Amino acid sequence: MRINPNAVSALLAARPPRVPRFGNARHVCRYLLLCFAFTQTAVAQQSLTTQPAGDDSERLPTLSIEAEIAEPIGQVEHADFAGRYTRINAESLSRSEINLADTLAFESGIQQQSVGGFGSFSSITIRASTPAQTGIFLDGVRLNGAANAVIDLSVFDSRSFNSVDVYRGAAPLQLGATNLGGAVNLNSLESGSNITQVKFSAGSFNTLQTHLSHRSKHKAWQSVATVEAAQSDNDFQIANNNATPLNSDDDRRESRHNAAVRSYAVLGKLAYQHATDKVSDVLFQHTTRVAGVPEWRNAQLNDASYGEARGQLHFSHRIQGSSGWSRRHTGFLQWADDHYDDRLSQVGLGAQNFRSQQRVFGASTYWDQFTVNGKWALTAELRQDAFDGEDPLGRDLTVNATRNSLSAGMAYTRFAYDEKILITPRLRFENHDSNWSRQNIQNGADQQNVIVNPELSIRFDPSPHLTWTASLGRYFRIPTFSEMFGTQGLVVGNESLKPEQGINSELGIQWAPSDALSLKATLFHSNRKDTIVAVYDAQGIGRNMNTGAAIISGLELESVWQLTRQLNIKANVTVQDTANQSDISAFFNKQLPNQSALSAYARANFDINQQWQLWADINIAKDRFYDLGNFLPAEDATISNMGVNWQRTVYRASFSLSNLTDVAVQDFNGFPKPGRAAYVSLSYRFK
Repeated sequence: MRINPNAVSALLAARPPRVPRFGNARHVCRYLLLCFAFTQTAVAQQSLTTQPAGDDSERLPTLSIEAEIAEPIGQVEHADFAGRYTRINAESLSRSEINLADTLAFESGIQQQSVGGFGSFSSITIRASTPAQTGIFLDGVRLNGAANAVIDLSVFDSRSFNSVDVYRGAAPLQLGATNLGGAVNLNSLESGSNITQVKFSAGSFNTLQTHLSHRSKHKAWQSVATVEAAQSDNDFQIANNNATPLNSDDDRRESRHNAAVRSYAVLGKLAYQHATDKVSDVLFQHTTRVAGVPEWRNAQLNDASYGEARGQLHFSHRIQGSSGWSRRHTGFLQWADDHYDDRLSQVGLGAQNFRSQQRVFGASTYWDQFTVNGKWALTAELRQDAFDGEDPLGRDLTVNATRNSLSAGMAYTRFAYDEKILITPRLRFENHDSNWSRQNIQNGADQQNVIVNPELSIRFDPSPHLTWTASLGRYFRIPTFSEMFGTQGLVVGNESLKPEQGINSELGIQWAPSDALSLKATLFHSNRKDTIVAVYDAQGIGRNMNTGAAIISGLELESVWQLTRQLNIKANVTVQDTANQSDISAFFNKQLPNQSALSAYARANFDINQQWQLWADINIAKDRFYDLGNFLPAEDATISNMGVNWQRTVYRASFSLSNLTDVAVQDFNGFPKPGRAAYVSLSYRFK
C-alpha cells in the first residue's frame, strides 16, 4: 500500500547516526553538559516543508512543524525515506547578508569554510567530511564531477531555490552515486501564480546586490526566471602581524587588499504539463564571477585574480505511474571555464596564468513502483567528464583528462507493522574509466575503478510522536582531476593520490510531543581510509594529501520550540572527535584539520506584530586546527548577529548587524573573514 505523504507527520524527517569516540572523558562531560543546556533552553524553528509557491518570500519567517507535502514526480518522497534529512525552506534562504554555505552551516553537523568576505569561495563539510566528499545536486543532477569535486557554494543565488534538502548520511537512490559525507540537493523555484519581485540590498565594504525574479503560469505552461548582480570590495579591517608572530611591535590594523568580487547569476526554467501525470521541463543556470586573490601577507600591490564562468542545461521528462512505474528521464550538460592569473608570482606558488575548461555530458533515469507492502526503485546514469588545463608559462601544468562513468542502483523499501517500520536496503554500482596526459609525457595514464556500495536504512515509528532511525553503508570516492593536477592559486595538486573509502553508521531518535516542540538526537560514527584533504602550511599554501585512516565519532542534538505565539527558538549542538589513525606517529590520534570539535547554533525569532519581527542568533566553533600535527590551532569563535524585518502588503525590508563583537575568524590560516558589518535590503512584489 502506498504511503500518503499528506498523512505523515513531519517527525518522519528525522535521521540517525552512531556512537562517538572521545579521547578525554572530562571534555566529554563538558561538551554533553553544554549540549544539554542548549536543548533545555529551547530551540528554534525550522520548517520541514516547502511553502506553497509564491508565498515563501512574502511573509516574515515563522517556525512550525508541519506535515510532509507531496513532491514533484521523480523527486524524493520523504514520507518513504528512512534516512536522516533536513529541509531548509525558501524563507531561510532569502537573507541577503549571508550566502548559501552560511545558511547550511546553521544546521547540526555542518561546518562552513570560507576564504574571506562576501562572494569569496565557500564550501561546507558534513560530519567531519571534506567538501569533496559532500555531493551537491541541482534538482537531482550531480554538480560535483571528475574535474572538480569541491563545489563553491558562493556562486549560487540562494533566492533562486524553493528549498534545500540536506542528507547527512545515507542519501536517497534518486541522487545516484554514494557520498561519504552526505548530500545537498538544491530544489529550484517552482512557478505558481504570476509574481514578479525585485530586491535591492546594500551593506558594509561597498556590498551591493540586485535580485529580480518572475514566476508565471499560463494554461499548461509554467516558467521561472531569476537574475542577480552582486559586488563587494571586501576591504574590511584585519590584524596584520607582518609575518612576525613573536614580535608585536610591527603589528598593525589595515584594510584587506585585492579581495573585491563581482558576480552575475541567471536561472531560467520552463515546464509543460502534457497531462496530469506527464511533465517536461528545461532548466538553464549560469554564473560568472571575477575576484581578486588576496595573499597571507596582505600585500597592497598584489593584483592576482581569478575568473570563472559555469552553468548547466537540464532536460527532464517525468511520468507519474498510477498503477505502474513512475519515472524521470534527464539529460544534462554542464560547463565551467576558469582563469587563474598570477603572472607576477604574488600569491606564493610561482608565476602562473592557468586556464581550465570543464565539460560534462550525461543522461540519467529513475524508476519507482509501489507494491502491496513496499516500493521498488531503480536508477542509472551515464556521464563523461572532460578537463583541459593549460598554463602558457609552462611548469608542466598542461593536462588533458577524461572520465567515463556508469552508475546504477536499486533499492527496496519494505513497509511492515502497519507502516510503522520502513526497511530500505540499497545497492549501488559504479564503473569509472579515467585517462589523462600531461605536458612532456608521451604516454598518458589510464585507470579503471569498479565500486559496489551496499547500504541499509531503517525507520521505526512506535507512535505518532516518536521516531527511531538507523543506517549503515559503505562509501568510495576516487580523486578528481583538480585534486591531482590543479596546481593553481593556494593549493598544490598531487598526482599520486589514492581513492578514499569508508563505512558510515548512525542511530537517531526524534520526539515531537506537540506541534510546538521537536527534539532530536543523533549519534554518528565513520571509519575512513585515505581521506584527501588540503593541508595548509604557515604561509597559507595547501597541498592535497591522503591523510591515512581516521575514525570520526560524534553526537548531534537539535531542538525546535515554539515557546509562545510570538517567540520561537531553534538550537543545535554538534560534538565530534576526528581521530587521525595515520601511520606517521606525529599525526596519530591528532584531530583532522579544519574540523571543530564543538559547534553550536541558536536563533530566536520574536514577532512583535503582523509587520515587525526581531531576531538574534549565535554561532560557536571551538577546538580546531589548521594542520595534521595540530601545531597550528585556530582561535575559538563565538559570533552573534541580530536584525529586524518589516513587511507591509507588497513591501518588505530588513536590517541586520553581523558579528556584533567584531570577532576575527580565519577558516583558512592567513585568510580572515570580515568583522562587524551592517546590511539593509528592500523588496517590492508585483502581482
